[in-house]
Amino acid sequence: MPRRSSLWIWAGRVIFAAMILMLVGYLARVGLDRADKVGSAAGMVLALTALFAPHLLPIRDSPVTGPDRAEHTGPAVASAGGNANTGLRSGGNGRPARVSDTGSATARGPGSRANTGIVRGVDPQR
Repeated sequence: MPRRSSLWIWAGRVIFAAMILMLVGYLARVGLDRADKVGSAAGMVLALTALFAPHLLPIRDSPVTGPDRAEHTGPAVASAGGNANTGLRSGGNGRPARVSDTGSATARGPGSRANTGIVRGVDPQR
């Protein structure tokens, strides 16, 4: 939890008290019946705005990113049942991928695997 100074705590209390006093003053000035009608109309407008806003606002373009890359990697060694990867493991999302100047990957022992290139999709032994 962020540390708050006593100045900010008291400023928040004063603002809250001012909001309550303004609300009480508004209700006393216009009357409960009129305030109820205005509140209902304002609530309906806000609800419709919240409902249709995602459809009316423009969609933000996703940022353009380059390909997945693995470059200038060092060596890797996998012992029994392990994975040595100096390349790239990609989720198969269709994005371009690029591997260059990778180090050596060595698999030692049963069930171990080595990769210096690209592995796409879900790895069943992961």
